[in-house]
Amino acid sequence: MKKMIGAAGVAAATILLSAGAVAATPPNHFEEHFEDEFDIACDGFVLHESVTFDIHGTEHFDRSGELIRTEAHVTLKGVITGPDGLVLSDPGHFHDTFSAEDESFRTTGLFFNIVVPGRGSVAQDTGFIEFFPDGTIVIHGPHEVFEAGGDPAPLLCPLFE
Repeated sequence: MKKMIGAAGVAAATILLSAGAVAATPPNHFEEHFEDEFDIACDGFVLHESVTFDIHGTEHFDRSGELIRTEAHVTLKGVITGPDGLVLSDPGHFHDTFSAEDESFRTTGLFFNIVVPGRGSVAQDTGFIEFFPDGTIVIHGPHEVFEAGGDPAPLLCPLFE
């Protein structure tokens, strides 16, 4: 008799858990592609960057449909053109996570890697960086562009002078 009650209890629990899982809000998968262009102002000249972004992500929700977190993998291809026709590449591959629970945002991977042909990387943001709503920032790895205030000009302009 105890075995039957135990088995019935397990079956009931399994059905309830399955019903709960069915009632949960399913994740939302998304893909985006966009292109952008912008100028990097140097003293006496301008560098121009064209960039393409491909984003594949998922929004995760709790049972009531409230957002828990958003995760996205971003692939970007940037091309920076200098005044003398020199072309620099700026590839990136990184994973972004936004947590709605604590409102933190983190990026892991290769965000910037500006490369001069024949010379190699001259500016990069690589590794891990996390931003919290109280202004705290946790950084692991070189983040040269971020540390330059998000402006790559101090790192790139001297290459063309």
